[in-house]
Amino acid sequence: MHHQWFSNLPNKADQEEFKKLVLGSQKILDRAAEIVYNMSIMESRPSSQDYESPSWAFKQAHLNGRIEALNEIYSLLKLKET
Repeated sequence: MHHQWFSNLPNKADQEEFKKLVLGSQKILDRAAEIVYNMSIMESRPSSQDYESPSWAFKQAHLNGRIEALNEIYSLLKLKET
């Protein structure tokens, strides 16, 4: 589990309690991770219309940022041990 989940809790006992709460929501988090993953996949599919715009490079940079953010959210939701 990423430390971001409980980095705001200085007390170790509070951290463990919150960790149990998060892990108890595994089904919900798995579904949210699936949704975010699918959003990332859909964003990754370029279309030929994307390159017809004179500002396509800016649109691509924006899209890359969105995909990176979705990937970060996905990794938080997967609750990997760090």
